[in-house]
Amino acid sequence: MADLNPLLNHMFTTRDRDNDFSSDFNCGIKTESGWWHNECTSANINGDYGGMYNNTTKMHWKTWKPNALKQTRMMIKPSRVIG
Repeated sequence: MADLNPLLNHMFTTRDRDNDFSSDFNCGIKTESGWWHNECTSANINGDYGGMYNNTTKMHWKTWKPNALKQTRMMIKPSRVIG
């Protein structure tokens, strides 16, 4: 779907933990969800479902489709440790 490399080494941001790179506001408050925000990224898979995407609080991934998403599933697999 999309490359998550731009989010590497970002801390998770929530409403009560402002760890994003935006100096103007907390992206966790603006998007009403938690995510590895840079400056309120173009993705919000933890937002509310709301039909058509029209703001940052709806569940979306703008680089994939301009519409709001109905559901998301995050699948994580361990990285290979070379050592």
